Amino acid sequence: MMIDINAFIIRMKINAEFSVADFEKKLLGLHGRYRIENGDSPYDLLLTARLRAKIQRKIDAVFSD
Repeated sequence: MMIDINAFIIRMKINAEFSVADFEKKLLGLHGRYRIENGDSPYDLLLTARLRAKIQRKIDAVFSD
């Protein structure tokens, strides 16, 4: 998904005649797809990162003894 968005940004930078309105329409479509796909994930990325850090601290404490 991010690759699609980055490709659009690069195309816009390269082509001075790039249609911003068309870009916005496609970007909003990709954003909608991203929200749908991300919504299917049972994991919240921030929660997962926090949980991973908490578990790592516990593992480090066990092995430091």
